[in-house]
Amino acid sequence: MTEQNDPITAYDERGREILIDRETWRRDVLPDNLAKVWNDPEALYQIILGAIRDKFAPDIQEAAERLSDIDSNPERAACIHAIALMEVQRYDEAQSRLDDFISRHGETGVVLTNLAKTFSFRGQEFLAQPLLRRALTLDPNQENALHWWMAIHEDQGGQEAMRTALLEIDAEPGSWRAKLELARLALKENDLGQALALYRKVLEIERHPDAFYMISGDLGQAGYIAEMVELIEPLYELEHHDIPCGLNLVRAYAALGRIEPERQLWRRLKALNLPGFDEVLAELEGLLLKPQPLTSAPEEAPQPIELSFPNVEGPIWTRGLADAAWLLDGRRSGIRVQMMPLTLAPPEMQMEPHEEIEDDEGRLSRAIPLFLADTLCFFTDAAADAGFPFVKDKGPAVTPAPWPLAEMLPGFGEGGADWLVLSGRMPTGKGFAARLEIDIWNGASGQLLTTVKQIARNGADQAALSLAEKVLAAVIETGLVAKCQPPAWYAPPTEDRISPWLLSLGQCLAQQFALNKMLPAEKLWNEHGIFETHFRLAEDNPDWVPPAILAVSSALAGLGYGSPVVGRYKKALEDLLKRHAGSFDPVDRLSPLAYLRLGDSGACQIARDRLSAIDSPSYRKWLEQVA
Repeated sequence: MTEQNDPITAYDERGREILIDRETWRRDVLPDNLAKVWNDPEALYQIILGAIRDKFAPDIQEAAERLSDIDSNPERAACIHAIALMEVQRYDEAQSRLDDFISRHGETGVVLTNLAKTFSFRGQEFLAQPLLRRALTLDPNQENALHWWMAIHEDQGGQEAMRTALLEIDAEPGSWRAKLELARLALKENDLGQALALYRKVLEIERHPDAFYMISGDLGQAGYIAEMVELIEPLYELEHHDIPCGLNLVRAYAALGRIEPERQLWRRLKALNLPGFDEVLAELEGLLLKPQPLTSAPEEAPQPIELSFPNVEGPIWTRGLADAAWLLDGRRSGIRVQMMPLTLAPPEMQMEPHEEIEDDEGRLSRAIPLFLADTLCFFTDAAADAGFPFVKDKGPAVTPAPWPLAEMLPGFGEGGADWLVLSGRMPTGKGFAARLEIDIWNGASGQLLTTVKQIARNGADQAALSLAEKVLAAVIETGLVAKCQPPAWYAPPTEDRISPWLLSLGQCLAQQFALNKMLPAEKLWNEHGIFETHFRLAEDNPDWVPPAILAVSSALAGLGYGSPVVGRYKKALEDLLKRHAGSFDPVDRLSPLAYLRLGDSGACQIARDRLSAIDSPSYRKWLEQVA
């Protein structure tokens, strides 16, 4: 229940929670919301209902009267008007409003329940209770009325009196909600058989969302997970039985270790794109990738781990942009430099190969090599790539053991033209002893040329900038790579930006795995957080071009692999393009592709026409291909 001093919670188009103080909401937001829907009875009803819930009943009296004039559902209009009046203690007027409905349309269960409340609020229980009983005869499945009826009899005679009262209502034609309450009592008495029998009867009579929610919730809380799934799973349809039961099913699947149905249902729930459920869906997302063995169970035939080695050519944030080679025009003309993911610190205990959710250490073991590849790409002539050992349908592999370079990299140590390999280790040791290490190898000879070390006492992410400077100098000192100036639009992250930038690089890599169908998209962790990180970094740093390009790449990747939440960020993408329009910077130049992927052919053509005069053969060639 909303407290009188609680702020109002709202959500913007990206699902971000916004807290607004009550006076600002009452003075500025609520009147504007009402004005927008003054002639729309469905929307007006919802706003009135929310305002009553948030304790703004004095401010919606006129709106409740307005609904009575325009609503084609007179019962709904009469009840919400009466409730609004009762909330400001105008009980006589509320009674009059309901009496007027009855005289025009006759008695209904919900109208009689509210009429009973007008008498109860005035202390006339002797009049309220017969009306309530009559209301439950007309409609025995009113939740509020049934709970009121139960409370009256429990106060009068305890649980047995309440049970008798429930049985009385259960005898009414079409009654099913009382059976749910009787089943709840049976569960409290550890009578699972009786509870299941009642639940089956309910589902034979009615498949109301409330029934699915209450059955799944009560059985789950009582610990009867398998029984709940057996009863609910064959009948549950998300489109008809609502989200809450689906959330309970996801929890049940997780408890039973049924990862695939858990993942599929979670993704369908996420695709509904309802901001109010973001927090609980994020919680459930954490259950999706509990550590799972990668090898077969002992009783199964052994299945080898299928490992591949996908390679990212150039900056990860330039991928998925229809091969926009013009972003790196004139670069990557020198020798190949192959980045390897960093190995992890040895674990405290021996572990079998297993699958688990991506953590900060694993992400940084990939993000730091991606950042080093960026540095070499923009400050040297090297063709710097980053490769990642990958388990099919599972994700990138991490290990505390050194990578077997000769086995993983064709031609390593076999002579021929020079090329470089950079491998390394995440920080070992703690505090002042913690350090990052990067080994630089000659790929042709297999010789270790040097090892770059960087103190990482404040974390690997904070050490990455200094590490990149040392690696750049060490690579140039090999004499195999030439230093060059970056393009005018490029700038590396500053110290205060390096942590979110590394986070974004790791997230962008995961998106590209999903886009290229190497990783099931439903295995991406916290997609809402991914897009929010990328767009917020671009919005908070409007003069820094790389995160804006990354945000475009991220959104287009989400559109490509069918993200259930990317729709919230379409406007953010459009706003980003508008901010850069006319600048002729890389973000502006990407706008035809972005508008095309957004389905806005008109904006795409306008951008194409405007940008077609750019004097860059590689860009014009790319632009011609964006159709």
